[in-house]
Amino acid sequence: MGIAGRGRIAYVNGRKAEPAVDSMAWDTWFLEDNQVKTWIVNSVSSDIQPLILRKKTARDMWIVLEQMYGQKKRKVRVYQLMRDVYGLRQGALSVADVYAALKSKWEDLDYHSDLTWCCPQDQMQYMTKE
Repeated sequence: MGIAGRGRIAYVNGRKAEPAVDSMAWDTWFLEDNQVKTWIVNSVSSDIQPLILRKKTARDMWIVLEQMYGQKKRKVRVYQLMRDVYGLRQGALSVADVYAALKSKWEDLDYHSDLTWCCPQDQMQYMTKE
């Protein structure tokens, strides 16, 4: 949202290609591309940053992130989230903390899951997809 809202999505999707180094447009492109690279680096976790820091362009960074988190990885992510939900225990946490953790995981599951739920057949639909 931040990149698109600032009019820089073309640096991520590849529509704003790098101009020739000796052209007048290169300085502006370099400045804006580095701005997008900074936004990307600051928006990922510290364990992901080393994987993208040495990439030449924002597009190159984005390609790495797409490969890591793209559609092919969706099923793995859903499995990890389901495992986290089933493994969550209250322990020393307050009820509010457990609820917040569950709600966060459920929202992630909603985002990553490609199931269309419709009551009252949702359980049958879920069972047939597994």
